[in-house]
Amino acid sequence: MSRNGPDDGVSAAIAVALLDRTAVCDIDLIERLTALINGVYATAESGLWRPHAVRTSASELTELINAEQIAVATVGGQLAGAIHIEALSDITGEFGMLAAAPEQRGIGVGRALIDFAEQHCADDGLQVMQLELLVPSSWRHPSKVFLDDWYRRLGYRVIRTASVEDLHPALAPLIATPCQFVIYQKALDGKVTSEAPGTSWLPIVWVAVRRMCLSRLEPLTHGGHLVVSVRSCASMAGRSIRDDTAAMRPSRK
Repeated sequence: MSRNGPDDGVSAAIAVALLDRTAVCDIDLIERLTALINGVYATAESGLWRPHAVRTSASELTELINAEQIAVATVGGQLAGAIHIEALSDITGEFGMLAAAPEQRGIGVGRALIDFAEQHCADDGLQVMQLELLVPSSWRHPSKVFLDDWYRRLGYRVIRTASVEDLHPALAPLIATPCQFVIYQKALDGKVTSEAPGTSWLPIVWVAVRRMCLSRLEPLTHGGHLVVSVRSCASMAGRSIRDDTAAMRPSRK
């Protein structure tokens, strides 16, 4: 899938494709993806997490690639971004772990990745796209304010908010400042999703966490940093679906 990125009036040939399972053997690609995602989120969520934590790890990305849930964007054959896509139910899909290489920003990489995720879920018969975003409760993070406006322009609307303790309690000990999750949805049939009352002021950040039913926390050590993997308990269809949520490393923010 290719997209000509419209962001900021700049055009570039952007190709987006879902990685197949054979990509788990490409160690160099997985290392570059890990560095890209962790680097982007280290800036995007500066100040939200305790030190020595990272967004993801090579082992987590290997699992997601094996599940065919990672798509990548390339520009001129060079890695330009990534996104995690999965089905939460027979109706709802979700994207997260959205990252665009800093040197490729402003040419439409993020938009192309989201367009791909939406089309991928629509092709699978899903009706709604969702994302969960972590925001500070008492102050406004510049990245979140920017992303809030951007997601709304793409048609996403806030359907509710939830505390970290209620939605993903395993993450609560890792939070460096009081935060809450903002849950956005967009109808994939083009209809406008209703905005939850009293939520238009909310700022924004993190595209990616996953589900609401959590079973266990698995702290892992990777490269001297803490990686948090949270696995979800069940989908609406009753099947077990993997859910990994990892914190950012504030020292890089």
